[in-house]
Amino acid sequence: MVQTRNQKKTLESKEKMAIETLLSLSEMDINEPEPENILPSLLSNLLNSFSHEEIHEARTQLARKYCHNEMIRVDLPMHELVKYCPYTGTIEQQLVKSKQENNWDVYNALLQYRDNMTNYENTYNYLKNNFENIKNNFTDAQVLNYLNKHKKKDNVKSDLMNVKEQLNILKDIKSLKEKLMAKKLIQKEMEKEISQMENEFKKKMDLFKGKYP
Repeated sequence: MVQTRNQKKTLESKEKMAIETLLSLSEMDINEPEPENILPSLLSNLLNSFSHEEIHEARTQLARKYCHNEMIRVDLPMHELVKYCPYTGTIEQQLVKSKQENNWDVYNALLQYRDNMTNYENTYNYLKNNFENIKNNFTDAQVLNYLNKHKKKDNVKSDLMNVKEQLNILKDIKSLKEKLMAKKLIQKEMEKEISQMENEFKKKMDLFKGKYP
């Protein structure tokens, strides 16, 4: 498919932003706070390479998938004793009849079915009434991961795993530098102590030579 000039500019802009973010990370002063503390702002910068519509659509699709999975989780199968219940009427009437006849297997199956249906309805109403909150509760990392998986045609070089790998490497580099600085500090203190001992040794030798020529 032939790209228009605007599409090409948009793609180049996204690639440039992602690359510049990674470059700034690689040039980070390792005396700064722990690298993992930079991840939120880094993810925010990477998300800025996508349009508001793309991010909104990503959050919507993530929320729909979450709701779908939640409904599957509470959509439990009907027990055979309920499916072929010997009693007629509403679930409450069936519960009363099974209890009156001491048919506890059917009673317990009906009771569980009623609880499952109540949980199903409550879950449905909760997801329906809180859909916007669910959309907004996804982290930048989750949204970015979705966009990278479903927007490959944009060819944006902002792979989240690659970013995390670089952060881990930088964290190791910082840790190594801190250990090196600690060793150098110990070395400096030892050199100072050795110098003091040498001076003290020289003074005592001079005194000895002066007293016992």
